[in-house]
Amino acid sequence: MLIVPIRHHSPAAAMQVQRLIRSHRPRAVLVEGPADATDLIPLLLDAETVPPVALYAYGAPAAPAPPGGDGAPAVRAVYYPFCDYSPEYVALKVGQEVGARLRFCDVPAAGVLAAGARPPEADGGAAPPAGGAVLPPTALPGFGEFAARAAAAAGFESFEEFWEAVFEQDAGARPAEDYRTLLGTFGAQARAFTTAERDREDARRERHMAAAARALVAEGLPPESILLVCGAAHAAPIAAAFEAGDAAAPDGEAAGAAAPDSGTARIALIPFSYPRLSEQLGYGAGNRAPWYYGEVWRLGGDYRAATRLGLLNLARDLRAQGQSASLAQCIDGYSLAAVLARMRQKPAPGVDELREAAVACFGQGHPAPVASAMGKVLIGDARGRITPRVGRTPLQEEFYATAQELRLPLQDAPRTTMLHMVTPVEAAGSVFLHRLALAEIPFARELQSGLGGPRPGAAGPGAAPLAPLAPLEQLSRVRERWELQWTPATDAALIERTAWGSTLAEAGARLLRRELEAAARIDAGTAVLLRATLCDLLDVLPGATARCEALAADSASFAALARATFHLDGLLAYGAARRLPAGRLGPLAGRLFARAVAHLPAAVVCGDEGAAELAQALRALDELVGRRSAAAGDPEPYWAAVEAAAGLPGCHPALRGLALVLLELSGRLAPGDLAGRLRYWLSRAEAAADNARLIAGLFSLHRGSLVRNRALVGAITDFLLGLELEQLTPLLPVLRRSMGGLSRAERTYLAETIAAALGVGAAAADRALRLTSTDAAVLGEADAAAGAVLDGWKERYGIA
Repeated sequence: MLIVPIRHHSPAAAMQVQRLIRSHRPRAVLVEGPADATDLIPLLLDAETVPPVALYAYGAPAAPAPPGGDGAPAVRAVYYPFCDYSPEYVALKVGQEVGARLRFCDVPAAGVLAAGARPPEADGGAAPPAGGAVLPPTALPGFGEFAARAAAAAGFESFEEFWEAVFEQDAGARPAEDYRTLLGTFGAQARAFTTAERDREDARRERHMAAAARALVAEGLPPESILLVCGAAHAAPIAAAFEAGDAAAPDGEAAGAAAPDSGTARIALIPFSYPRLSEQLGYGAGNRAPWYYGEVWRLGGDYRAATRLGLLNLARDLRAQGQSASLAQCIDGYSLAAVLARMRQKPAPGVDELREAAVACFGQGHPAPVASAMGKVLIGDARGRITPRVGRTPLQEEFYATAQELRLPLQDAPRTTMLHMVTPVEAAGSVFLHRLALAEIPFARELQSGLGGPRPGAAGPGAAPLAPLAPLEQLSRVRERWELQWTPATDAALIERTAWGSTLAEAGARLLRRELEAAARIDAGTAVLLRATLCDLLDVLPGATARCEALAADSASFAALARATFHLDGLLAYGAARRLPAGRLGPLAGRLFARAVAHLPAAVVCGDEGAAELAQALRALDELVGRRSAAAGDPEPYWAAVEAAAGLPGCHPALRGLALVLLELSGRLAPGDLAGRLRYWLSRAEAAADNARLIAGLFSLHRGSLVRNRALVGAITDFLLGLELEQLTPLLPVLRRSMGGLSRAERTYLAETIAAALGVGAAAADRALRLTSTDAAVLGEADAAAGAVLDGWKERYGIA
């Protein structure tokens, strides 16, 4: 048997595999890859399949799904990507040309998934699971140490530079047998650095591949007519296992069988992309410059021509960005790249020389101006295509048909799009994107805050996202701004979500019903109502409304009640555009508002961990009162509750400050009353940090108006002047956050207010806000203490 060691996604290895198959003309070609994907080889080699593509293996655990029917089992998954110069793909393609039998011979994907979805990316060319996690370069234990030593011994700064010089440019031009011997020796040395655990895992895979070859011999093929392509580290052990006659895989498995208790596994052929290929790390897992090495492959291994072409494309892209890039700079860049290659004793310039020459000649020594265009030249943006013979799942069909109808870009690079909700087509586009976000299909991300965008951490079990203003903004917004990016994970997720429904609407409804069952707080239930409305899943609304009524009866959380009221108010305002059960939602919103008001005074007696959530909920409730929402009803009980909360001795200082400013802005405090109350509570505090929190809460709303309140600023100034340095220091971070980033107008108002409070000139106060402590003291228009305070306003609160 002829064993051909390779590095995955290596142009030189692919060329040598091509030469060996054409010269030996084997009757069977075995390729390292999941044995249970062999049936997909004809589709992989179809004339209408254009790499980069990937085998996507996914499956559920062997354990049954939880009862209830709506809970989807956790999915484990792994990619096996191919580009047009991956040695495995080339081996299959050329093997087909010579009429050989074609098989994948590695451990089945079902066995990999059963082992915890750990693909052989360290040496098998597989990419990470669908969640997007990328394994570090040390995915093959000990290989990082070996690679660093090998590169240093050869005089190179990195392993990739060493590999390119020794195994791509130099060895790629050698006779095929010499290259096979060289790479086999390298693989055997690398294998010596592995750990015992990894060695056992690799040994199992190697016995499996040897057993696949022995099975062909048992079918009547002479051993010399079989050619096997595998990672370099596996070549010698496979040969030894084959000679030893290990006809069965370990644990009594037949060749090609899945491991015991492997659960279910399915394998699909999906498009892949150069950007995704470049992100896979570790020996053999990916490729740092897919476009560049693709040009090397297309040009027959001519690195000089590929470097020249890269510089020309770089200049073109820079000009498209509005930068200056001439043909003369391309010529200078290539000359520099060639000089760098000779200095490093490389046969020709490569990736590192191209990058460094571009920075020197186009960026004048600065990487930033050429970084974007350089990434395109090295990585590229190619996206593969699969043959129509590969049947798509219903969700894939819906996704591609809808994206084409709405003219949404399908590129593996972020693209921003605006949707104008006044047009029916773009309103339908909004529903489509919200449904994708609900089903967790990685394609669309709403750039504005809200349910469609990144969801912040919940405040507690079953809590909704802490974004009380976002739902109403989403429902009433005329425009939506989204960031769209197709990746291989998009197709992977569409395939997986088929288990949840045959349409996005069906899958989304199932997910929302599952969220309803898990909801422990009323705001989590009303958030489902909002998402159902944004996704136009009206069949969910009756059950969701009933669930919310049940949750409301047991809810005693002010924050949950306030957010839920805000959610329902937004839905009622949006109801004219949807068939919403307003007859049930209106009374429910009124009841939730009344209960929230009743729980407010008790809620403000809390610790720091809950204060931020309560402050956000209180502002949301105040907004309903301020715009006279139907849900708020009579506002007097609300203001009575706010007044009671502000006067409670145990109220959190930040919430007290917020309550006071709400009363002031609503006109419910007499002139000077706010400053008087502030002086009282500042004098009552047991710790200086509590006073800082009080001031922070006070300035959390309408700061521009408050900085003009002379009595208020005077009270704060007197408080600060009375502190010792050790008392002042703990206050600085909170005060800086409260008063930092003042606008020019706010700074002017603050200067005038401080001038009046300290009895200094307004011009001097304004200069003091801009100067150092030494400069402020020189002004001579106030005593040293006043100068220090003026300087403190600048330094402590970040006033420019």
